[in-house]
Amino acid sequence: MEILYFSYIDYAVFTVMFGFSCIAGISLRSFKRATGSEYFKDDTKARVLPVALCLVARYTVSGLSLLGFPSEVYTHGTQISMMVFSIMIMGIINNYVYLPVFYELQLKNPVDYLAIRFDEGTRRVASIFNSIGLCLSLPLIIYVPSLALTQVSGVNLNVIASVMFLICVSYATIVRMGTTEWLNAFQLAITVFALVIVLFMGIVSVGGVSRVWQKSMEGNRLEFFNMDLNPMIRCTFWSVIIGNTFSWLGFVAVNPSGVQRFVSFSSISDARRVLVIFVVLAILAKLVSCFSGLIMFAKYFYCDPLSMGYMTHASEILPYFVLEVASKCPGLSGLFIAGLFSTALNTMSVALSKIATDTFDDIIAPCRTREFSKKDANYIIISIIIATSMISVAAVQIIGRLGSLLELFQCAYGITGGPVLGLFTLGVLFPVANKKGALTGALVSVLVMSSIIVQHQVDIWNKSLVYNTKEMRTYGCDIYSFLSINTNSSANELRSVEHEEAFSLAKISFHYYYFIGTLITVIIGLVVSWITRKEKDSIKNPYIFSPIIHKFLRPVYVPI
Repeated sequence: MEILYFSYIDYAVFTVMFGFSCIAGISLRSFKRATGSEYFKDDTKARVLPVALCLVARYTVSGLSLLGFPSEVYTHGTQISMMVFSIMIMGIINNYVYLPVFYELQLKNPVDYLAIRFDEGTRRVASIFNSIGLCLSLPLIIYVPSLALTQVSGVNLNVIASVMFLICVSYATIVRMGTTEWLNAFQLAITVFALVIVLFMGIVSVGGVSRVWQKSMEGNRLEFFNMDLNPMIRCTFWSVIIGNTFSWLGFVAVNPSGVQRFVSFSSISDARRVLVIFVVLAILAKLVSCFSGLIMFAKYFYCDPLSMGYMTHASEILPYFVLEVASKCPGLSGLFIAGLFSTALNTMSVALSKIATDTFDDIIAPCRTREFSKKDANYIIISIIIATSMISVAAVQIIGRLGSLLELFQCAYGITGGPVLGLFTLGVLFPVANKKGALTGALVSVLVMSSIIVQHQVDIWNKSLVYNTKEMRTYGCDIYSFLSINTNSSANELRSVEHEEAFSLAKISFHYYYFIGTLITVIIGLVVSWITRKEKDSIKNPYIFSPIIHKFLRPVYVPI
């Protein structure tokens, strides 16, 4: 085992492929000076396969998933793989509860539903919450590919993050909200192609699939049905299934990016076809990601590179594995890292554009004393993009001390994601809910989730909350290599410290964050709505409710 870096061929392939993605995006979407909502609009004609692939690329084959899931399995085992059942449940719920409502109303942005169902104020609050969630996730979007390139190049993480900041800002101000679906599908194909070849080579190097399974059993990595009901345990069958069902609903069913694509079709049957394809491919992608973690564990069964100090974070294990396994195939590592950077670039540009336009439309524009010219609006949007990116790059400095990638992802969206999902759930399933109840429930939920998640991260930072990883072995390592590098002390700490304390909301598993946020919003919303109910709150249009409750509506809700 040794420290591995890119070859000259890898650098060349990485530069060419990443450069091609940038140029293709700019060429396909020329810059258009516009006001907020126009800057964000995407008129791409939808097609089933590329749209489904685009959704897969965004939600299941992103850099966060590609690095986060294998490292999760490598360090904590396969319990996370039960998420596939959450994806199935999400698909069923979305098909019958949320999708029919959005499609019937032909809403390009789902938050507009809240203006129809409740009022403009509720819509604006939900839009701001979405922007906050995106802002909190931006450092992760930058961090993941930067971390991968740091591992394979040896260049300082801060330098790479700063360069990526400049590229993303330039790209986001030139390219509109979306590139084409085919470009996203092409970038997905590149990443998957490189990963599949590397995993195949990894299986061969270990000795076959049976060997991978055998070593995984010996290393106690195969865990699927931990039925412990203790919510403070990091990962159990119940926390994965329940928590991730709600988080996937938030990411797909009510997310503007997903809804915009689903309602773009000429028939709801096409939209449902995309949903089915997405669910199937998402499940396959998650299973492959989890199995790749087992392959890496089998590869490093006798000598864990994290314990040896060849990396500073568990999420670097996949780039290191790719470099070692693909060393006999020059350029393959560069292709894989280029795929990570390309998908991150698109995700970042979409998020920055969304944040900037929503901030302009929902905060700045309503407070204006005069009409903004298109030029002024454009300057304001670009200024917001630059400021947001700078804050995100600064936040990258502390991510490495705040837990695993999956944990940070749930924390970033958990503050506002659950409350937003709760607002939509109140709207489509509960006719009794009114605007006062919805707003009160969402605001209380955000305050509660903020306190839980902030305290959770403070505890992790202070190491008063530590999740032990499963056993790692180093007795097969070269002792001279061990002495020639700095051993990663933080990794060792994670395996030696364990705290058993009384129940505390701050100690609850991060998988439950979306579920708790949604539940608080719905319960508080219904209670306040019942207390403040008025006769004029009755709504006669049934199409703003899910079809599954139409037969339960009182006559006042049924059309003549």
